Amino acid sequence: MVREEGRLTINLPFGTDEDSKKRLSDFAQSVARLMVEQGRDIDEVGALITPSIVQRLDEERLNQLILDGKVDLISGTRTMEASYAVSINPLVKVVTPNRQRD
Repeated sequence: MVREEGRLTINLPFGTDEDSKKRLSDFAQSVARLMVEQGRDIDEVGALITPSIVQRLDEERLNQLILDGKVDLISGTRTMEASYAVSINPLVKVVTPNRQRD
C-alpha cells in the first residue's frame, strides 16, 4: 500500500526584541486547532506538530556593530573560519532493478 505524507515548513522570522517562544507556541496552537477542525484526532495532532526555534547569527550586522564601536569584543577574542567538505560517491548511471516477483 502506498501512502502519502504532506509536510509544511514555515520559517517565522522573529526580531531580537520579540518573545519568539510565545509567538511560536501561539502559531502552533492555531495550526493544531485548524487540524482538529478539519477532522484530525486531537491526540494525533500533538504528535504531528514539532515547533523549534533556530538561532542564527547575523554576521554582517555584528561586524557592522563592531566597526561602529557599538559592540566591544572581549580581549583575546579570535575569529575563525571553517570550511567543511563532504565526499560523495558519484551516482550510478545504469541501474538494474532486482525482480521482486516472478
